Amino acid sequence: MASLDFQYRAAVIVTDAGTPPRTTTVSMLVTVTQVNEFPPVFHGIKTFSVPENSPVNTLVGIVNATDADWVYNNVRFSIVGHDPPTFYIHPDTGQINTLVLLDFEKIDTYTLTIQAVDMNYNGLFDSSQQRTTYAQYTINVENVNDVPPVCNPPFYMETIYSTLADSISIVTLSCTDKDSSFLNYRIVGGNINNRFISQRDSLFSRNTFSYNPDGISDPTIFELLIEVTDDNGADSKLTLTTTVIVIVHIIPWTTTVPTTTTPLTTRTPVNKMVTVLNNYWKPEAWFVVVLTLVSALAAVALALLLWNCRSRISCCKQSSPQSEMSQHLLQARSLSQAGTQKGNEIGEKKQLPSETPLGQWFDGRAIDPTTGRYYLFNSTTGERRWV
Repeated sequence: MASLDFQYRAAVIVTDAGTPPRTTTVSMLVTVTQVNEFPPVFHGIKTFSVPENSPVNTLVGIVNATDADWVYNNVRFSIVGHDPPTFYIHPDTGQINTLVLLDFEKIDTYTLTIQAVDMNYNGLFDSSQQRTTYAQYTINVENVNDVPPVCNPPFYMETIYSTLADSISIVTLSCTDKDSSFLNYRIVGGNINNRFISQRDSLFSRNTFSYNPDGISDPTIFELLIEVTDDNGADSKLTLTTTVIVIVHIIPWTTTVPTTTTPLTTRTPVNKMVTVLNNYWKPEAWFVVVLTLVSALAAVALALLLWNCRSRISCCKQSSPQSEMSQHLLQARSLSQAGTQKGNEIGEKKQLPSETPLGQWFDGRAIDPTTGRYYLFNSTTGERRWV
């Protein structure tokens, strides 16, 4: 019918029954009107995949649909109800392309409703004759390792004692990765003398630190570089890494509880005693000179003070009233004895006068128990005289 332009041509011959019979030929033209009888039919796969790192306008797949009406397979395609638009479909060819950059970590699957509408032979829509078909297509976004692991914080600083048990974790890293649920940890730098080991996300010491001057001497500060790698299966070229810095300060050979009063800490190895001096005070030269001068001046001042006190005591003894009175008493006794002897020689021609220039003679000295004052007394007459 399409090759005949949807027209039939015929000739009708009319014959009478007379003798001789007569005939007439009548030409006829029959035009067939096209009717849209069949809806479009989708064919082929309805699931596509696209890597998440694909650029914009990447071909995702081709939608295939047929129509049994003339013109055959004259179908227009469109995406129904997908907002915001992420994909574009060519209305004639059915090719689906990306409009934006995809991200597996945000959306990993898209479901598109594709509409197929058949057309009239002359390319004009006739709404009364239009037939439409819908189909669901799924687009899977393939995960690509495009994001490295993230560690928060990326820097650690810890202080431990060299006697820390190897079963106690020094630090535990906090790392995540959007592309992988499993991460690998490895010490790639700073592990001098192989003193540390990494077990999954935790760092441990081997507890073999040595600070023996005669043997291997470890540093007291370790700057460790720990490489964190995401797991991408067999394709090692697509693995991404992040490096974490861990600084560990080692306090050698000390107790777990530091003290402030003991300046020295010791530890006994197998065959010898090693004393480690942690803190000491060394005076400066000027301080020693000043301390020596001050000590010398203090010694001189003390000697002068002692000499002065001794001189005052001697003066007090020499000028005391007791010494003077004793002198007077001795002089009086001497005079009395001399006068007595002289009187005996002249036959007691004369008698001693009743008074002398010193007054009454006193041959004794005592302390009054009531007043505590000193007084002189005559042992013969009993007279007294206050000193």
